[in-house]
Amino acid sequence: MNRATAKKRLDASLLYKDIQRLFKEVNNENNLHRNSRCVCGSGKKWKKCCMRLHEEKTEVLEQKVKEYKELCQAINGGVLR
Repeated sequence: MNRATAKKRLDASLLYKDIQRLFKEVNNENNLHRNSRCVCGSGKKWKKCCMRLHEEKTEVLEQKVKEYKELCQAINGGVLR
């Protein structure tokens, strides 16, 4: 294995760990309803407080998953396993 491939594998591993962390955060917030009290403790409704942050985290998660798939394809010679 050459250095470039080893670096790509390390990058993929770190990216995968980051995806797992973000997925847990997003998944925990998916059980909230728009009119529920926010879990941050502000007393506001979730839709007026942290819902936008959740949507941003979801977009970041989708981007990271796409990047991870592309990285895996590059490592595996264009084949996604």
